[in-house]
Amino acid sequence: MKVNKIPALIEVLECLPEILQEDINIAVADLEKIVAVHQGNRVRSENAVVGEKLTLDDFLKGILKEKKQVCHISKTSYFNVPTKTIITPVIDENGESCGVIFVTRDVERQSKVEDISVNVFQSFEQINAAIQEMASEANVLANYLSEITDYVVETVNKLGEVSKIILEIKEIVSESNLLALNIKIEAAKMADIGKGVAIVAGEMDKLSRKCKEFAQNTRALLLNMQCALKTVKERISNIRGIAENQAALNEEIAASVEQLLIEVKELSEIAKLS
Repeated sequence: MKVNKIPALIEVLECLPEILQEDINIAVADLEKIVAVHQGNRVRSENAVVGEKLTLDDFLKGILKEKKQVCHISKTSYFNVPTKTIITPVIDENGESCGVIFVTRDVERQSKVEDISVNVFQSFEQINAAIQEMASEANVLANYLSEITDYVVETVNKLGEVSKIILEIKEIVSESNLLALNIKIEAAKMADIGKGVAIVAGEMDKLSRKCKEFAQNTRALLLNMQCALKTVKERISNIRGIAENQAALNEEIAASVEQLLIEVKELSEIAKLS
């Protein structure tokens, strides 16, 4: 700002907060002391008074040297509230810095928004990580269930093969029964000579009946096992479908959370610029 405009600025100093509709503290200083000041309602300091010596630290010296406006944000300033201060060097007719203007406003609300945004952002990051882990585990579960389903299918097929073998055993038993019956008939024709043969035929018949009963029981058991395995297969298929659906839902949620993260990050950036 040009030095010739300073008197006009000082003239309207008290009106600026009302015009800007903001609680601000404005201080105008030369290179030695504060020459004009307006205290805000919350942004006020007992040290910022007319005649107060201006402390030229390295930060302020750098601004005066560069002759460029600087924005400084402080969460622990001597105003006791988070503030944003715009520091503007005053330039004289020779182009040199001859003073400085401090415009400080209360940014406690923006600071809280920024803090909340950061916390929410971190929370969403954690949620997103958890969802990603859940999705990964759901995929692993789906793979395991797929493997189990393959094993069940293989077992059912093998049981089918065993069932075929048992049917063949039943056919053999039926043929043995028929053979035993023929032996009995022939033994009866041979009277005393065929008694021994009849006894053997009787034992063959008993053994054949036992084999037939065993084959029937075994086949019934295998059929029950096949039914049970089919039920297990159906349940596993249902679980796999649920797991796949869960993984898809997790991906959708993760995408939504990622979008929220972007928006919260934008909100945080806006809060910083406010």
